[in-house]
Amino acid sequence: MLTSLDQIDDVYIGRQPILDRDSNIVAYEILYRNKKTFNYCESELDDFEITTKVLSIALNNIGADKLTDRKKGLINVNESILNHDLIKNIPKEKFYLEILETTKISDSLIQRIDELIKEGYSFVLDDFTFSKENLEKYKILFPRIKYIKADVKENSMENMEMIIKSLKKLGIKFLAEKVETVEEYEQLKSMGYTFFQGYFFSKPIILSTKKIDPSKIEILNILGMIYNNSDLHMIIKRFEKYPMISLNLLNFLNSAYFSFRKNISSIRQAITLLGMNKLKNWLILLLYTNDGSDPYSNPLFVMIKNRSNFMLKILHYLKKDDNYTSEVIYLTGLLSKIDLVLNNTLENALNDLHIDKVIQDAILEKKGLAGEILSLAEANEENDFEKINQFLDKYSLSLKHLTNANLSTYASNIS
Repeated sequence: MLTSLDQIDDVYIGRQPILDRDSNIVAYEILYRNKKTFNYCESELDDFEITTKVLSIALNNIGADKLTDRKKGLINVNESILNHDLIKNIPKEKFYLEILETTKISDSLIQRIDELIKEGYSFVLDDFTFSKENLEKYKILFPRIKYIKADVKENSMENMEMIIKSLKKLGIKFLAEKVETVEEYEQLKSMGYTFFQGYFFSKPIILSTKKIDPSKIEILNILGMIYNNSDLHMIIKRFEKYPMISLNLLNFLNSAYFSFRKNISSIRQAITLLGMNKLKNWLILLLYTNDGSDPYSNPLFVMIKNRSNFMLKILHYLKKDDNYTSEVIYLTGLLSKIDLVLNNTLENALNDLHIDKVIQDAILEKKGLAGEILSLAEANEENDFEKINQFLDKYSLSLKHLTNANLSTYASNIS
């Protein structure tokens, strides 16, 4: 089973966040494909060889904690994986075993699941669609399942509700996947769904009715001074007016992100060590956080941080990562969802921040190299393998490059 990352030539590995009812990230589903099944095919997704490679990468090369930001992970299994000794290599306290809907339910499989439950493993049933036939098919499995995943695209809203009504008495919790709009999210919450997958959190809600958080206005004030090339002394004075931003900056500089790990005695020292470009990027990233909460539970923060770092890694593989291009690429990623922070259209938000036209064109029209890499990052997040493949073919990159970019991004999140 043990596999070196250098030997992974044909496997894509990614992850998708799972959110609770308050839109906080509580877990990640680990996603994978190989080149043969790059155009998504349900019947081949849980191929034994792919699964073993993914487990090797997740557990041996990057580590479970970094892969899931110390949250729970969901990993696909079928009968061949469940009946193999490699299942014991999956840390039961860190991962749920997600039984694919293509798995053959048999007496021997149920016996194996019971053995694993006794050893402390927990199970999720994937892609459940409501029907009398499926209620009967999985009847023996339901008492052994902690979570059921139901796909909004495969079930009508009426059937999504029937799933809960039919099975809630068993004490099962319900996860709705492929939730793409806030309206779907609210409707599913009212039905009783507890967890959610999808990118509804990245869609604007009626922006005109919302005000900008006062703390974000403070950050914007400092950003405005930096973009206007204000005197360093004036920027420091502005920081001193906002103690919480200053405290966040000091904590950031004293984190494991920086190798010097020295105590910082002043805001001037902090800004000097960080430099104006990195300070600007850090402030933009700070805009995406929720005050007083764990930023790694904030899906928008995690998306933007991962997106920007992923884009830099792809640029590195293209061997075009000079200082100017790297800055353009990173800033393109950071600003690609800034409309959600500033409660404005994306075009107006970028204009208000006086963002360079090259970056605006990349974000708004997907122009230039930055626009192409942003498109790849979006396709990577949405598991749009057709668009991923087009980019890889155009620039002669492999799935190995994509997987390494993802893993490097996840590894950078936790020290």
